Amino acid sequence: MTAEPARPIRIGVQLRPQHAGYAQIRQAAAAVEDAGVDALLPDTESYQRKSLVLDQHCARIGRDPAAIERSLLVAGPPELLGDQHLALGASLFIVGLDPTDDLAEVERWVAWRDRRNA
Repeated sequence: MTAEPARPIRIGVQLRPQHAGYAQIRQAAAAVEDAGVDALLPDTESYQRKSLVLDQHCARIGRDPAAIERSLLVAGPPELLGDQHLALGASLFIVGLDPTDDLAEVERWVAWRDRRNA
């Protein structure tokens, strides 16, 4: 059984505007906001490495590392990855999105979040 998260799980989106115009970026940002998500941090490997460094720094200065919200850039099905990432300590999940992408993956992560936060 997976432990209950210390804080509500959130979903965010990273917009990648390299091949989009300003109007497309604005439209995508509005769609993401309407979907109920926040709007980037590292991938899983970077997350684990940086999280360890952060934990060590917290130990040196006497700060509780659990008080710091952790975020993770995610790609793929939340049914396979969500609980795994949650176990790493992340509670803000950032979904990469091109402005021309549909919101299907974001919607899957939002549904997973809503089930976990229920």
